[in-house]
Amino acid sequence: MTRPDHHPGFENEPFYLGEPWEDDASESRAARTNGPGQADDREARHSVHNEPAIFPGDEAAEIDRTWECPRCRHDLVGLVPGTPCPKCEFVSYERPPPIDEPSYATWLKRRVGESAPSTSMLIVIVAALTGGPWAVLGALLSTGGGILAAVVFAPILEEAMKIAVVVAVIEVRPYLLRSATHVFLAAVGAAVGFAVIENLLYLTIYIPDASDGLVWWRWSVCTTLHVTCTSVASVGLVRMWRAVFRQLRPPELSRALPFVGAAALLHALYNLTVTIFETTGTRF
Repeated sequence: MTRPDHHPGFENEPFYLGEPWEDDASESRAARTNGPGQADDREARHSVHNEPAIFPGDEAAEIDRTWECPRCRHDLVGLVPGTPCPKCEFVSYERPPPIDEPSYATWLKRRVGESAPSTSMLIVIVAALTGGPWAVLGALLSTGGGILAAVVFAPILEEAMKIAVVVAVIEVRPYLLRSATHVFLAAVGAAVGFAVIENLLYLTIYIPDASDGLVWWRWSVCTTLHVTCTSVASVGLVRMWRAVFRQLRPPELSRALPFVGAAALLHALYNLTVTIFETTGTRF
């Protein structure tokens, strides 16, 4: 049987057939779609200069500018990567990238210059509108399971998912949020959206014959709870976002985790209190 000309074997490649090279049309389309800056972005964001020091202890790698300790924010300028922090003794191998080399810092500066400040408010609105429904999914995933789900899993999932969209923006495109106020509004807006959807679900599906007192409780106390908890978590998000621009280095979620944990704990205490009261016949 004669093999067709389009057989994908390597022997039919242009190099082996002595044919002239022709560009792949799909490569040209990809280049036009990605734009001239995409390759530069990838090089900068994934540069080796964003990585920890390759040779810790090398005197030539002395930190030559303001550079915070990841744990206590003490300035490590003048120290060699790998030297314990003078304040908290935390050992970090991170160091500032060379000024003239592609790095996260050069990428961030370029993106800030290219993006319009007005985009920030649009991101706030989008994050607020999408964060609420996303958190509702977390609430649905944590339903059932008794008191453990109500006191442990639900608070953690809900508080994490209410801020998930804002965290994603800070992680991937921090320059789209131009102020700490916008970070706060985006997170709290998601909390308000979540509270509204949750209240509607409770009062129209779960408890359609709710008393006036329960309706008041849901719209006042429960809404306040969600906004308060997310406000606490957003303090951590602001710290995380500010560190990106202060140090021109990739975001560190660890800066926000203590505040997210505090928000989840506050939420858990509320759920525990309500659960205890409900066992006595008081309905919330």
